[in-house]
Amino acid sequence: MPMKTRVRTRFTIRKAGIKSRLRVPLFLSRVHCGFPSPATDYLENVLDLNELCIVHPDDTYFVRVEGNSMVNPHARLNSRIDDGDILVVDCLIEPVDGQVIVAFVNDGYVVRRMKRVGEMLLLKADNPSYEPIYMHPGDPGEDSFVFGTVVWVFFKPSILP
Repeated sequence: MPMKTRVRTRFTIRKAGIKSRLRVPLFLSRVHCGFPSPATDYLENVLDLNELCIVHPDDTYFVRVEGNSMVNPHARLNSRIDDGDILVVDCLIEPVDGQVIVAFVNDGYVVRRMKRVGEMLLLKADNPSYEPIYMHPGDPGEDSFVFGTVVWVFFKPSILP
């Protein structure tokens, strides 16, 4: 299978607006993914999604993903960021190795896992069909920069036949 080298990806980027609160019920008991536990019929509190997801309101954006570069169907652990998912991207959080970021590279935005290699940044897709991208931040001949760090991912669960 040939490697995909196209970098350009279309995103919908929207500023995170927190002027209004979005408060939803938060149950006291956790929902188990293994064996069921006795249910409790009361709420712990309300959860404000803005308070949960947004630390820096003026520097946080919602990004809708297009493409499958961050899905590796053969790996047990990967980001599973897929086409149509919504990312919460904080531009003030300094990314660390292994974190998923949004970067601007060669006239387009990409979502990749970042690793520092000397003075370079290695941007690697979880999907092995995509080639790694080597970024040289600060190089005057290169039009690239880290836009922000992905802090949350919202997705719709898939429906199995």
